[in-house]
Amino acid sequence: MPSKIVKVVATIIFRDGKPFATQRVYGEWKDWWELSGILGYYSLGNNL
Repeated sequence: MPSKIVKVVATIIFRDGKPFATQRVYGEWKDWWELSGILGYYSLGNNL
């Protein structure tokens, strides 16, 4: 089976020169840290 290629675009928010991270408070990943920002799927014809 051929692999599916998924193109994504992401950005990270910086505050005072440091990446802004948040801690999850519920769910499967509770107490894990994540970088806040925007994640989206890129499709042909989108402008970056």
